[in-house]
Amino acid sequence: MKLAKIIFLCAFCFCRPALAEEVAPKTQAENLLKALKPGEMELAVEKFADRSLIKPEFVDQIKSQVRTLLPSDKKILGYELLGEQNVGTSVKRLTYLLKTNDQPLSWTFTFYKPGAVWLPLRLVLADDYSL
Repeated sequence: MKLAKIIFLCAFCFCRPALAEEVAPKTQAENLLKALKPGEMELAVEKFADRSLIKPEFVDQIKSQVRTLLPSDKKILGYELLGEQNVGTSVKRLTYLLKTNDQPLSWTFTFYKPGAVWLPLRLVLADDYSL
């Protein structure tokens, strides 16, 4: 009986599902930016939004913006973090510059931590130059 309890505790402590693990906001944002490849951009947005607090209608709006601002012939050259802002202890805002062959695009991610895990709350794309 003691052996069964030990096995259960080990399984519980070391085999937790990935959902319970915290992924830093910076990692989540950069994973999305790295996944932006021709033919896979909408899927990348869907995957990012899958475990988020972003409402479905806004996810559709983001995908539409991605289609418009990043057509398949536009080359992505990389990205850089422009700013990181903590808004209290539960909200974090990250702003990235996505570099393309003809213009920079601003991506602002807002994350919320209602408990133990950071969740995407908002994503705003902009092609204006008021970065």
